[in-house]
Amino acid sequence: RTQILWTIIIAIIFSFFGMLFVQNTGLYGFGVDAISHGFGRLSGFLVLNATKNKNAAKITFVVLFWAINFIINIPLFIFAAKKINKNFALLTFVFMLVSTIAGIIFGLIPGSNNWYIFSRPLNDEIWTQSDEIVQTALWSYNNDATKHVAVVLYGFLWAIIQGAIAAALLILNSSTAGFDILVVWYAREKFKNLGFIYMVFHVASLI
Repeated sequence: RTQILWTIIIAIIFSFFGMLFVQNTGLYGFGVDAISHGFGRLSGFLVLNATKNKNAAKITFVVLFWAINFIINIPLFIFAAKKINKNFALLTFVFMLVSTIAGIIFGLIPGSNNWYIFSRPLNDEIWTQSDEIVQTALWSYNNDATKHVAVVLYGFLWAIIQGAIAAALLILNSSTAGFDILVVWYAREKFKNLGFIYMVFHVASLI
């Protein structure tokens, strides 16, 4: 019960900072997260372009941004239960379920897409013309120069937070799911260090 409680708390913290540092800034996570974030953003744009409905586009973006990750992980939960252990699979499932639900709730709070720690790291003109769907800063646009500094700071802080959360979950016999499940399995099978394997899986999926 204590493990489940801590996993739920960590999942809520993860989703809140994920909204601030990734969902609202145009950044991408690593691993399966990157796939989910990419499809969420693309789908939000396509819905906006086809329907001109800002609310429908925002809902599509937020829901898919978080939910695709959970859906992709379903076979990985089964794999974890069979190849690692059931407690690990259960705790990872709880983390993913809570973080997905919490992320969608945070993302659909009116005005939450304008919550920032430093500043909005997005091109103002594109952000406005796309009804706050397209998230980018332009290297060729002088007024965006300071925005790139903010992007680097957001990415740096998110890396620290995500790393700390991943470590805390591993201590609890859980994980952030996705390729982390495969990495944990591989590391246990081959007795390899986790760090390098994490990097290979995550960079490949981001690309």
